[in-house]
Amino acid sequence: MRTRLLDGVVALSAAAGAGLEMILSLAPPNPGGLAGTLVEYLSYFTLDTNVLVALAMGWSALAPESGPGKFFSKPGVRTAITLYILLVALVYHFMLRDIWTPYGWAKVSNFILHYVTPVLMLCNWLLISRKDGLRLLQIPGWMTFPAVYAVLVLLRGQLTGIYPYGFLNVAEIGWTASLMNVAGMILGMGIAGCVMVVAARRLPHGPMGAMPAK
Repeated sequence: MRTRLLDGVVALSAAAGAGLEMILSLAPPNPGGLAGTLVEYLSYFTLDTNVLVALAMGWSALAPESGPGKFFSKPGVRTAITLYILLVALVYHFMLRDIWTPYGWAKVSNFILHYVTPVLMLCNWLLISRKDGLRLLQIPGWMTFPAVYAVLVLLRGQLTGIYPYGFLNVAEIGWTASLMNVAGMILGMGIAGCVMVVAARRLPHGPMGAMPAK
């Protein structure tokens, strides 16, 4: 019950941030309409990842014995999602926070999306998430989500000229810089994944706080 409750807290945080951002995006003036807003909304890795966290942790909290609940509770899946949301926090904090200053409710959603949910997810992983069976060979598979995201964003940018992030804007910084930024973030995530796999051997392996056998 404690595990489900704490998973639910993470899910609510992610849902609150992502939901508030959707409400703000749909508020007038909204020249793109619903379809255009959804496309724009889903072009941001921050929002995609927070929606993923909300779904994964929500399923684990509400229906842990269901197929999706068991899937999202797997050590490898939970660790990958934690990596994604940590990337959200780190990229924003070190690359984006000085070039965009939100205000009002946008400031609230921004803080939840980039700080509150990542911290809650990391604490959940450190303290109660299962970590048994994590292997370094799983890490390349974890990179699929950010790699596919980058391909789709760059493709959309070529078709529309619209890029969600300046460090991916081929029109302004060129293909070489854009691809180097993508490669750098994926490499950084891979290194972080290695650290998490190694650290998992010394951290509690599950909700009961049992330490791994030495």
